[in-house]
Amino acid sequence: GEKVPKAHVDRRRMQYLYESDGSYTFMDNETYDQVELTLEQLGDAKNFLLENMEVSIMFFQGIVIGIDLPVAVELRVVETDPGIRGDTATG
Repeated sequence: GEKVPKAHVDRRRMQYLYESDGSYTFMDNETYDQVELTLEQLGDAKNFLLENMEVSIMFFQGIVIGIDLPVAVELRVVETDPGIRGDTATG
């Protein structure tokens, strides 16, 4: 069999900043360089992005090839409708 050389994939920790006109901006936590990703590059990950979220973006020869989101995030409930009598697990 023929040997294929290993691909060098660069994985960088980045922070999601904002979305503007379908372009999603991330900032490298070490160099402060910014990278813009498209909806096509993000895929379903766009549905789970939160402002300031830290993600891992993978590059191959300077081109984005993937994004890893955190396994879990901590969210805070800021508003909810009042409970209705009888609308609980215990009746």
